[in-house]
Amino acid sequence: MNSYSHAPESLREASAAYAESGAICVRGAFKNEVEELRAGVDALLKQPGPFASDHSKAGRFFEDYCNWERIEQFRSFVLGSNAGEMAAALLFSPVQFFHDHVIVKNAGTTMPTPWHQDISYFPIDAQKNVSFWIALDFVDKAACPQFVEGSHKWDKSFAPRSFDDGSVYQGRKGESSAEDLGTIARRETLLSWTLQPGDFIAFHFKTLHGAPQKTLAGMRRAFVMRWVGHGAKYLRREGIPPYPWQDLRSGQALPEERFPVFAAASE
Repeated sequence: MNSYSHAPESLREASAAYAESGAICVRGAFKNEVEELRAGVDALLKQPGPFASDHSKAGRFFEDYCNWERIEQFRSFVLGSNAGEMAAALLFSPVQFFHDHVIVKNAGTTMPTPWHQDISYFPIDAQKNVSFWIALDFVDKAACPQFVEGSHKWDKSFAPRSFDDGSVYQGRKGESSAEDLGTIARRETLLSWTLQPGDFIAFHFKTLHGAPQKTLAGMRRAFVMRWVGHGAKYLRREGIPPYPWQDLRSGQALPEERFPVFAAASE
């Protein structure tokens, strides 16, 4: 079973499953905060940040990241919800909030999300990590992101690729082409779920994942939270997207005043 409630005893059970599979679904955790997060997405769409991009071809596929400090609803959620406690419980470690990421696909959008590992896009060295992909709309299983079970434990890394045309980021080399990643994924066990607003998928930065080419019947908004555990360090890397932390040194611990620390309720 890879679907859990957000009760403390369920999260303890979920921690072992997360470590084994690299992706689990947690039910109903943020159903009371959905409207707040939707309002934050609306504010972001009206005033995107400097890292926003739109990959639209048929319908809109918008994403933006590192906006939590300027979007009131996001800041309130990051600092005031129990998301940090949940991340710490899953990782059995105090955690730091790394960054936020908003993904919006409008109704009628057919563009897939290509197969990739998130870690290849991040300036971070973190053995303990987790992303929360929080559904803000109903997501049919056929349109849900798909995760290759156990792929976070592979001794492989894949170069980051553009979501627009699939080209490898300048300055990076990978072990596999985009076509090969799809072939690899289809040979493995894929995890995906039907999601209600407020459900979230917790997955490892190294878990290979993508979203299928599917004409969406309705809008699919997601608020994604990135968390890193004890010992995480900033890592300068070539050929990744821009981030707002150019003053940090490679190998430096993340400053707590910029990357808030959270612990599980029992710690």
